[in-house]
Amino acid sequence: MRHLPQVLSTLIACLFVTTEIFAATRIPVIDVQAPNNLSTRDPVMLTMTVTTPSTCYQLAGHHWDITENIGNRNIYLHQMAWQNDTEPCHRIIEEKRTVINLGFLPEGVHAVYDAETNARVGTIDISSEGSQAAFKVDDAQIFSDGVVQISGEMLTRCGTVSDIEVTINEGLVNIRPILSPRQRCGVDRSEPWSKSFEVQTQIKLGDKDPMLIRVQSAGEDFYKKL
Repeated sequence: MRHLPQVLSTLIACLFVTTEIFAATRIPVIDVQAPNNLSTRDPVMLTMTVTTPSTCYQLAGHHWDITENIGNRNIYLHQMAWQNDTEPCHRIIEEKRTVINLGFLPEGVHAVYDAETNARVGTIDISSEGSQAAFKVDDAQIFSDGVVQISGEMLTRCGTVSDIEVTINEGLVNIRPILSPRQRCGVDRSEPWSKSFEVQTQIKLGDKDPMLIRVQSAGEDFYKKL
């Protein structure tokens, strides 16, 4: 028991050392990249480039604040990193990249700042055209068993057509593609921006055969006579 105070003091000292070694610190964001043709119906997947003062740092959590002043919206990014000095490292500035999902943003131009340095690092332009701006449709088909299929090309690597909504009105088949965000978008910088897609859904056909298909697409709607 006489050694208990010494043991406790040693444990407390180790706790403070460990906390200091693995303490999270804020690191600067130097650049951001957002997909083109974003709309109010598209989730914003933002690729951030940050710097660390040495190779001892690993990226930790991040968050952001959005402010608005006379119609101007600013986004302030906070990126944290863990410092681990228990392993050999090089005291050189190192660039790292990470992707965050900002969710859906309102229409307009959003200036993006690093919260640590207050430096402007990029801009996000959001239109109100709708999610059709992120892809184009090349073909649409309705099979005899009620399967509806569309195919085309994605114009962003940060989203994909996950489903389609179909309504039929007096021979006109209206198809609305639904976009979903892709996780870890932009991590592989060699990944092409455009990518083909094909989506199907099942509907119940009526007594009358449909005569025309209309699909929301980039620029203008896609039409096909049956």
